[in-house]
Amino acid sequence: MVDDDNIRTSGSIGDELSLQTENLAFQSGDMTVCESCGRTNPPNRLNCLYCARELKVGLQRPDLIRPNLRKLENWEPGFNVIVHPTADANRLDFAKIARAVGLEIAEVEEIFGTKRPMPIARVGSEADAQIVVNLLKLSFVTGSITSDESFMLDRLPIRLRTMEIEDMALTLVDFNTGIRTKILREDLSLIVSGTISESKTDQLEKKQRRGGAKILDEIATASDESVLDIYDYSDRVGFRIMLKGFDFSCLGDRKGMLAVENMRRLVAVLHDFAPDARLVTDYGAVRHALSATWEVERRKDSQGLKRGGLGKITFGNTVSSSNLRQFNKFSRLQWHLL
Repeated sequence: MVDDDNIRTSGSIGDELSLQTENLAFQSGDMTVCESCGRTNPPNRLNCLYCARELKVGLQRPDLIRPNLRKLENWEPGFNVIVHPTADANRLDFAKIARAVGLEIAEVEEIFGTKRPMPIARVGSEADAQIVVNLLKLSFVTGSITSDESFMLDRLPIRLRTMEIEDMALTLVDFNTGIRTKILREDLSLIVSGTISESKTDQLEKKQRRGGAKILDEIATASDESVLDIYDYSDRVGFRIMLKGFDFSCLGDRKGMLAVENMRRLVAVLHDFAPDARLVTDYGAVRHALSATWEVERRKDSQGLKRGGLGKITFGNTVSSSNLRQFNKFSRLQWHLL
């Protein structure tokens, strides 16, 4: 009779398999209970596995969950994560932060290099934004959330025709209606200067037999216009001075011959008038870093078929770009940071 205890098979399956000593499953205390259906879900989910309802998750275990970083279109409502400057930025793990927000390392370094509050992510839900904030906290970075809705981008600033500068108040004159609005010196809270850059390229293309298109002709135009936004503490829409169409008579003896120079002098006059108001003049220095999250709007519109000489048929397109929406966000973010 053969003793089974003495039988040893070389290379058996049991010898080849190593025992799992680490528990890879989630602990019961980490599971999230869906408030809708009552079933438990893994702690790395935003929506219930069973009823698809949103879960209150990610706040306690940000290391387990990743936000949806899908790139949003400009017209889609979003939630913006704003990072705030830190004294020891040189010690930050930029690679880790870049993974958390879905940006390149160089883009993250540029954002923190501005040393000012800047948008670092724009996501589709407040829950995703909160997860990003918590992931940043793991990297010792402070973040806050501001919604696109709070920027009120559907309302443009009130354009001004001119203003009157008195001892204790400003009187602002609406460009279109002539309505006069008075702002007391102590209520003037914010002055933001910048430049609106727009470009347009008209193209004529000829379709190729094997696909693609050959550009036959194009005409490009571009413009830059200085703008100045003024806010009081109670109004986040604000007033806007544009270089064209503004009467700089309010400068008195300081008024010059060139509108560009008058705009710079007006900034100085307003800051002297209300020295406690916050003055922001660095949009030009940070606009490239802003583009990592708030891209400049670009669009391509078809002009359809165009007939040329000798029966030639071409296609017309207009390619345009504008940073107006980006500057509006930047300007109104400054009001939220007051």
